[in-house]
Amino acid sequence: MNIKDTKLSGGCHVVILGAGASIASTIRDPEEHGLKLPSMNNLPDVVGLHGCLSHFPQELIQDNFEATYSNIAEHDPDNPYLKVMNDLIYSYFNSMLLPLKPTIYDYLIMSLRDKDVIATFNWDPFLFQAWWRNALHGSSPQLLFLHGNVAVGYNKEHNMIGRAGMCSKDGNIYFEPTKLLYPVKHKNYTSDSYIRKAWDILQNRLDKSICNTHNVTIFGYSAPVSDVEAMGLMKKAWGSVNDRNLEQFEIIDVRSEEEVIYSWRDFDALCEQFGMSVNTAFNVFVKAVIRSRSIPFAIKGTPSAQDLFMQQRSAAELSQEPELSLDEINEEIRAAREEMRKRKSAKV
Repeated sequence: MNIKDTKLSGGCHVVILGAGASIASTIRDPEEHGLKLPSMNNLPDVVGLHGCLSHFPQELIQDNFEATYSNIAEHDPDNPYLKVMNDLIYSYFNSMLLPLKPTIYDYLIMSLRDKDVIATFNWDPFLFQAWWRNALHGSSPQLLFLHGNVAVGYNKEHNMIGRAGMCSKDGNIYFEPTKLLYPVKHKNYTSDSYIRKAWDILQNRLDKSICNTHNVTIFGYSAPVSDVEAMGLMKKAWGSVNDRNLEQFEIIDVRSEEEVIYSWRDFDALCEQFGMSVNTAFNVFVKAVIRSRSIPFAIKGTPSAQDLFMQQRSAAELSQEPELSLDEINEEIRAAREEMRKRKSAKV
């Protein structure tokens, strides 16, 4: 299919997918071969990369594999184990097959229009497979693979994407597999023709001056701190919340709302939209109550007279001042009442 680069009017819908979306697509029905879909935190365990990683200094190894790869590429960019890891990852993801029963991705493809866009950070082939098997059932949204994808190949000369490693029907166009791994500290999306084009289109769709996008849905993308380049590009394209009016920015995530807001804290426009309204505060409260099975904070109100008395009594017990006699107490009460009478008279 051709990569479209057109200006659209009338609110289109932009959907941005992360690993959580692909994981959700196989919760009800597992991947056809029983393969587990990894996240960046457990990818070495699932794919079997620990043998390769053992050849590098331990201080380069991080919890997030992209951060680990970035450290290694910066430390020793010509190390042959970088290619070995890339080949292992490509082979693992390339063997995955979307469940045959309808999945979240099938419903997503069928619910959007041809002027809408789905942009994914995922390497797995699930989205492309869902798009492919539903292509004959109506108009389909445009797909953008922001970090490359094992199912997608690109022909620079004809500006077309197709199945990776395959040719067009006439045999004249070969689709070169897209690159998967980038050092996240210095992700240079302009170095790869297809990746650069995908990001250009996404930025255009988020840019209000180019495309009147009113709906953005982020599904399963955690906005990791390691992906600073991607966050910067989206932030730049979306602009300031002051330039927006009634746009809907929706995030689908299994994490608590507090965690989601914190992970997007550097995305200024979105953070401003996440201002703690009454509804948001109530939602945060309800979720916290459910998680903790208790009121998650101390309940405080305006101190009553009894509260104040008890506070004063406690303070008196701790003080070293001598106790007042009964006559002194009565005099204090009389003086207080006289002061109150004078204030009431002054108000009248």
